[in-house]
Amino acid sequence: MKLRHSSDPLLATSIVGQSERRWRLGLNPAVPFHIVVNGGVGRSNLNLTGLAVRRLNVNGGVGQTDIVFPSVTGLMEAAVVGGVGEIGLRVPEDVGVTILVDRGIGEITLGDRFGRTGERSFESQGSQLASGHLQLRVDVGVGNITIE
Repeated sequence: MKLRHSSDPLLATSIVGQSERRWRLGLNPAVPFHIVVNGGVGRSNLNLTGLAVRRLNVNGGVGQTDIVFPSVTGLMEAAVVGGVGEIGLRVPEDVGVTILVDRGIGEITLGDRFGRTGERSFESQGSQLASGHLQLRVDVGVGNITIE
């Protein structure tokens, strides 16, 4: 399935109304997904709670992007490219996380449960014991990224 938003303002407003351009998508939690999001301009909120996401690619664009990752069993891979703006990532406590950072101009802020394992790599406490694992590659870009 591929969804695209038209850059034609007349088409966009005829679908969602004059004052707001918002998409609300419901996905089947039993189907594994590979999700690609190109943020464009504006705010993006991705709440993936309860979904079977195996791979996620996000290009932040310009603006605020917030992502809530699902609890996973097995492996999930994600790549987040920062663009211009703020990105907030929230990973459930029961998911082990390995983070590889390609730093641009912006800054990265990590929650207390993450420790440095190399010059550009971090890992959550107890990561090896978790039944689900997130391999996260982050390119900070011009904005800031917070991972909790």
